[in-house]
Amino acid sequence: KIVWQGAVDVWKRYPILGSGVETFAYSYYADRPVEHNTVSEWDFLYNKAHNELLNYLATSGLAGLLSYLAVWLATGILVLGSLLKAKKLENDHLLVLGLSTGLIAMFISNFFGFSTVTISLLMFSFLAMIAMLTESTWTVAAKTSKKQALTGVDGGQYMGVTVIVIVAIFMLAKLSAYWSADVHYSTAKTLLKSGDYERGIAQMQTAIQKSPNEALFYDTFSVELAKVAVALVEVQEATAAAQVAQSAITASDTTLQLNDAHLNFYKTRTRMFITLSQLEPKLLVNAKDTLLAAIERSPTDPKLYYNLGVVESSLGNVEAGIEYLEKSVELKPDYPSARLQLGKEYAENQRFAEAREQFE
Repeated sequence: KIVWQGAVDVWKRYPILGSGVETFAYSYYADRPVEHNTVSEWDFLYNKAHNELLNYLATSGLAGLLSYLAVWLATGILVLGSLLKAKKLENDHLLVLGLSTGLIAMFISNFFGFSTVTISLLMFSFLAMIAMLTESTWTVAAKTSKKQALTGVDGGQYMGVTVIVIVAIFMLAKLSAYWSADVHYSTAKTLLKSGDYERGIAQMQTAIQKSPNEALFYDTFSVELAKVAVALVEVQEATAAAQVAQSAITASDTTLQLNDAHLNFYKTRTRMFITLSQLEPKLLVNAKDTLLAAIERSPTDPKLYYNLGVVESSLGNVEAGIEYLEKSVELKPDYPSARLQLGKEYAENQRFAEAREQFE
């Protein structure tokens, strides 16, 4: 119900056409209720409204929701018309009835959750079968098929098939490239996690070459390059470290150029700057700016305030750091990390009674 409330608030901002198809993971966080911080999955990424109707309402507005409901209404009319006209229930009618009960079950499931790829495929298959099996549609289809059989295939149909085949080949080629890029990306993550940075970076670069507009690839690449830069400094390779650090920042910049709405990209950028601050402390200011931009997009996320408090304290802005940590605790009273850090800040500033309260 908390997420549902957020979805309604998103719709209020975009009432007609919604925030955009499949953009709930971006739009929800600006309207995320504070109550969300009280549940166990408070820091998860929510890319669906956990209610198919509200998901359509939030992401495609009244236009999308009414279109979706119109499909169900039309199907209901077909089913009722077919059953009411029947003098007795034959096999086709029983099949329509069975498919209808399956659709009702899916509708109930989607009302309390969301439609997966498999469920969507099954649902539209059921809708298509019902349309085929109802008498009115079946009669029209049969007449059309008979007419086509009598008239034969003309040149226009050959041209249509040719166009479809060309488009299909093009789309399959694009899909193949997308799949190949994803394989290289997955391989790169595995190699980087195992410490094989040379091969991992090569695989990541290949993934980016194959899919140059995928923000996620640059996002992951940036934080991994930051780790490599720190490792190079440890082996006395300062020049190479500086070059790799700059590449990390460039990759992060590209991420936000491609997608400046995804909250996770700001969190990754913050981690990257904090990692690189081991080489150049002034980059903590960049981390601060990134967190402030993230808070504009998600004003009720206590983790953002917690990290901003830590960064501010590291920059020497102790009072500002304490204020942000207090805000984090206010948003999520059962946040142990924030209370612990706030207690430490209080203790270092001789505010022992307040520190003790946080530690307790």
